[in-house]
Amino acid sequence: LYLLIKYKLQPFNIQFIKLMVISLVVLTIGILLPKLNSFFLDVPYRSVTMLILYAILIYSFKISDDINQFIQQILSKVNIIK
Repeated sequence: LYLLIKYKLQPFNIQFIKLMVISLVVLTIGILLPKLNSFFLDVPYRSVTMLILYAILIYSFKISDDINQFIQQILSKVNIIK
């Protein structure tokens, strides 16, 4: 609200709304994942699963050009895409 009133800037756009929806979906899935008995296995399991899901959704919905370029660089280094 401050940016809008003071500088006449609109900081939110459709990409921000997409990002919030993706974040809520990934958080919900992370909460619904089955719990493992060991804390030391459960934390990496949930974190990596949510990270991969988040990255796939961010990449596929083209939220940020910078992030898409970064992911494409990583994928090209492991020869998944050219």
